Amino acid sequence: MSKQMTHIIGTFLISGNGAFLNSPGIENDVTVPKTFYTLDERGKQVRVPYVSSQAWKRWLRETFKEENPEEPQANIKVLQVDEKKHTPKKIGTDMNPITCIEDDIFGYMRTEKKDKDEGDNTGENDEDNDTSVNTGEKEKKKKNTVKPLVRTSPFQASILASIRKIASRTQDEGWVKPTGATQEIIDKNIEYTTDSLPYKTEFYDTNLQGIFGLAYHRLGVFRNEGDRIELDVKLAEQCLEKGDIKRINGESKIYELVNNDRKERTSKILKALVNMRGGAKQTAFATPVHPQVIILAGLSCGNLIFNNLFKDTVDGPILNIEALKEILNDYKDRLATKVYIGVRTGYLNPENEKRLKFISNHSIQQNLAEKKDETEKIETWGEGITVIITTPIQAVSQFINELPEKGLEIKVEKNEAD
Repeated sequence: MSKQMTHIIGTFLISGNGAFLNSPGIENDVTVPKTFYTLDERGKQVRVPYVSSQAWKRWLRETFKEENPEEPQANIKVLQVDEKKHTPKKIGTDMNPITCIEDDIFGYMRTEKKDKDEGDNTGENDEDNDTSVNTGEKEKKKKNTVKPLVRTSPFQASILASIRKIASRTQDEGWVKPTGATQEIIDKNIEYTTDSLPYKTEFYDTNLQGIFGLAYHRLGVFRNEGDRIELDVKLAEQCLEKGDIKRINGESKIYELVNNDRKERTSKILKALVNMRGGAKQTAFATPVHPQVIILAGLSCGNLIFNNLFKDTVDGPILNIEALKEILNDYKDRLATKVYIGVRTGYLNPENEKRLKFISNHSIQQNLAEKKDETEKIETWGEGITVIITTPIQAVSQFINELPEKGLEIKVEKNEAD
């Protein structure tokens, strides 16, 4: 049995203990992290930290570049300059998704003003109103139009939001003591002191969860239909001539890489995600932002089903197993792969981790084999659902091995344990 996988959906949790990862700036002489309002358990409105999706996707892209130095990099370049201010007016990448994985996965946008001939705008019965018709001349008018080159990102990302609904934020105070002054100040005879200068940074203690989705079926496929131009026209012509891309369904303007290495491209970005590193103020608040827990699966739809699955407790975060079981059973007809859960030992609440591993596929099979009392109830994920519990890196590695070399068809094995 096989099933077409169109999307990869996942969620992950990172540890933000004593962290400062993303900042909007300075408030009252204090460098503060980004926060948003939410309600705590008592219904009181509080501010909790978050990391913007733009920020952590930048960490992901930088990690990807470090992990894959041989790959062409989608470096941001100046595309247009404000001639009066001499500052960048538009920026972007080379916008070449054929050779650049980043451009294929994260997309791009460029707009250009071009002159377009409107042609004859007169009608057959407009002789009394249009003198150009009386003279037998056809007037052509030029109009400035905007022709966009837009590839919406196949990679979707939420913010990294705190699961701790309390204002667990603290200010770190530091001091810098100068040893003297610059020669310029001394030459001007300006009076000064060498008193220490204070600086304050607000940091937090929480765990942050994120959701992501990858439109697997769009990788290596580019649509140039109507006003939707995903692949530069000149680049498309060059690549067609070289044989790097082909038209889908003959004469259509939908192009696909001749050797569409979806698996390879997905492998590199997922491995970058599970090894992700980055964040602001790393010298003062070095924070490991690689996932401590990750859940991912291949689906035949684009629903971001793994959302709001984590809660905070005194003994560590917990995975809402009941909610996860409900989701998997509701979407089991759309699951195209096994469900992989990677957990770093000791990170979750101990009881939660114990239960999670107990109902994993291996534990279920083991208990079924040893079961003597047929009336004994054994907890499972559900009929036909296979869940693999392992480490975060192994979860991604095993998931990648399940992806097809070509196309979208994935072999689905029936879970005999269920």
